[in-house]
Amino acid sequence: MHPEILILDEPVDGLDPAVSRYYVTPELLDYVSPMKTAPELLFVCRIPEAGPVEGDRLLLAEDLQDPGNVGTLIRTANAFGFDGVILAGACADPFGPKAVRASMGALFRRKVWTMPSGEAILALKEKSIPLVAAALRADAETLGKCVFPSRMALAIGNEGTKVFVDDDESKAARRTGFVVTGRSATKDGESTN
Repeated sequence: MHPEILILDEPVDGLDPAVSRYYVTPELLDYVSPMKTAPELLFVCRIPEAGPVEGDRLLLAEDLQDPGNVGTLIRTANAFGFDGVILAGACADPFGPKAVRASMGALFRRKVWTMPSGEAILALKEKSIPLVAAALRADAETLGKCVFPSRMALAIGNEGTKVFVDDDESKAARRTGFVVTGRSATKDGESTN
C-alpha cells in the first residue's frame, strides 16, 4: 500500500516524485483532516485486498472496538515479527484515521484481515494453525513453561470479554491455553484477554 496523493502545508524533501502533492494552507489542512488536531500531512491510498489468510505466526483479535487499540495491536504484531493480524467479529476499522495513526506505519508492513469470528476459526483450522490464548483455567500452562509452536495464531480478547464464545466453529479449532503469571493475573491486575 503506497500513498497516491499527499496533502501538505509545506514542501518536504525526499518524497517519491510519482506521488501527487497538493500544498494547502494550515487552515485548509485542519478543515480536511478527520483528526481533532491535524497532522502536518494527509495521504490518500487504496485499501489493499487482503486475500486468503496466510503466514505461520498470526495475531488474532476478537471484537476489539477501540481504534487506537487496533492500531497498537498491528504495531505490536509488526514489532514481534508476526506475519499478519486477523480482526475477527466486531473490531474497529483498521483503516480508520485513529487506527492508522496508532499503527505508526505498521499497517503498511503487515497484512490485516477482517472477518466474522467463525470464519477466522475455520481459516485457521483449514491451514492447521493452532489457536493459542491466555486462559484463567486450572489446566492451562503457566507462561514460563509454555512452549509456543512455530506456527500459531495468538488470540487477544477485547476490552471487556473473554476470547471467543464457545460456538461450534470455536470448538472445532485446536486450542492451547496458558496462564499469564505475575501482577496481571492477580486480583490487583488487569484482564489477561
